[in-house]
Amino acid sequence: MANLPKQSKLEQRSAAAAMLAAQDVAVEEDWLDAAQDVDQSTVDLEGPQYPYIQWVHGKKALKPAGGVIYTGGWFLNDAQGIEADDLPDWTPGELEHQQGDATAGFFIRDLTVAVIRSRRCWRVRDGDQTRLYAWDEYERAVKAIPAGGGLSGRLQVLVAVRGLEELGPLVLTMGGSVSRAFAPGKSGNSVMNVFLRSVITPANTLNRKRGVKNAFPYRAFWLAVGPDREPDGTPKFATVGEGSAQSTVTLPVALGIGDKLEPQELGQLFVGRDNLALFSTWYIEAEEWANAWTAEALSGQRQAQDEAEEEAAEAEADNPAYVEEEQIPF
Repeated sequence: MANLPKQSKLEQRSAAAAMLAAQDVAVEEDWLDAAQDVDQSTVDLEGPQYPYIQWVHGKKALKPAGGVIYTGGWFLNDAQGIEADDLPDWTPGELEHQQGDATAGFFIRDLTVAVIRSRRCWRVRDGDQTRLYAWDEYERAVKAIPAGGGLSGRLQVLVAVRGLEELGPLVLTMGGSVSRAFAPGKSGNSVMNVFLRSVITPANTLNRKRGVKNAFPYRAFWLAVGPDREPDGTPKFATVGEGSAQSTVTLPVALGIGDKLEPQELGQLFVGRDNLALFSTWYIEAEEWANAWTAEALSGQRQAQDEAEEEAAEAEADNPAYVEEEQIPF
């Protein structure tokens, strides 16, 4: 029996979607009314979701152990359907949390990615609850901080990871000082500032000299990102925050990008025409994801959260079997 060619994960997903669309399914006349039966607290309010890779801070005390837990770098939770065979250059391990528990997954110090899209928001914390505000709603987010609560920025970057293109788009997720070190800004040497200054702008300048006005997007070039380090590879540790909120962190930097790259060096960073076409398709497909953190979208999300909490509180109050914990005599 002849062996069939192995399909990539992207081809498998496309085939499954085509099969589903081809099915002749009877449509219920009152299907719209079914929304009234859905518990709104269970509704996915974030738009399309992608597997995520999070930033991990290194720790000086873990130098004997080595690896990402010492240097800082990236971690991918293994509960997202991506297996060890898909990640040949990653190291399996567990990410330990402050609460004492741990998450199994895979570590890697440096990643080479093509940046496709990004989104930023403010997170207001109130105990176990979180409310999201658009990046341009800072003042409103500050006013919403409850007593004992907190505010932090969040950055998510949709990327293609070099060598893992068959897995589809992945998301780099970062917060606080890490997001500031990565995101573009008015000045400074953030990852995206360096990438724009040293790669994107020179590439567009070369084309303008050739009479080509079209500009390259970020996704046209590979960008290597990893923790800051000394020339000998020793990680650089930085202190952020003030007073009791100070902490020691390892921050991401753009790697291998000189102050002035030659045209040949820029060409070596080009993702290739086929990849550029693929990544441009991913850019379009991520429109809903990118716009899920706009002021309008997040306002609706907060309203749905408030309504769900009010309904839960009313149901609890109307339940005759409910007894306050302090009233239990044993």
